[in-house]
Amino acid sequence: MNKNEQNSRNFYINEIYNPKYDPLDIEIERELLKKAANGDKDAQKEIINANLRFVVTVARENANCEEELMDMIQVGNIALSESFDSFDYNKFAKSGCTRFISYAGLRIKQKINIEKKHSYAVTFTEGKLKDLKKLVAIMNQFSEDCDDETRIKKAAKLLNMKDKKAINLYNSSMKCASLDFSLEQDEKSLKDFLADTFSCPPDEEAIMNVSVIELKKNLLKLDKIERKVLILVYGLNGNEPLNYPNVAEITGYTREGVRVVHNRAIKHLRQKMGFVA
Repeated sequence: MNKNEQNSRNFYINEIYNPKYDPLDIEIERELLKKAANGDKDAQKEIINANLRFVVTVARENANCEEELMDMIQVGNIALSESFDSFDYNKFAKSGCTRFISYAGLRIKQKINIEKKHSYAVTFTEGKLKDLKKLVAIMNQFSEDCDDETRIKKAAKLLNMKDKKAINLYNSSMKCASLDFSLEQDEKSLKDFLADTFSCPPDEEAIMNVSVIELKKNLLKLDKIERKVLILVYGLNGNEPLNYPNVAEITGYTREGVRVVHNRAIKHLRQKMGFVA
């Protein structure tokens, strides 16, 4: 995490622990909820502000490193806000709930848990990430007809890096289960090869169940950056699926930029494959 990101994170967390973000009195919250259920945006904002600390707590419990914390906080905050989309005060009151967070909390935890699984917790030091970025960038210049070891050694030579160090660095970004499929395996779906812990949002389910050969064919219809992000995120080049911070390091985008490209790519891929966008 660079200094600006760290300062931004610290500022945000310090800010929400100001008194104006304190939890609401239960009677005040009840009145605000009635207004919020009728679309009152100011009332919704007050309730959201009073529950931002809950999101931070859940994010901290799930983040594997500081770099992931703000991503998870952003996901949790979006889930908190989206909870009003389906909020019905009468049903809420009949359920016996007294606090909005008892309604929104499950959604927040689910969204953050998806983000956690999506991030994969691939841990590298800053130095190793820079070396990996350089190594992969040079490897990509060589024909994909070469096997990985040959490409690694060629890249290592240009970087004045020892072969063993380059191979270990590259292998450290890979999972035991490779997605470098044989021709016979191409009839299976991508989801069959992903680790059991890998979870994808419902809008990606159909894509994950399409045969790998069909998926690869449709990837070629996307623009270069969309294709690259999906390849890195899902490990379609035989490597380990990478989290947003690591994809950002390799592509030169910010983590938020990677997230935007990923979501856009999924939308475009669904359209190319004939699914409802």
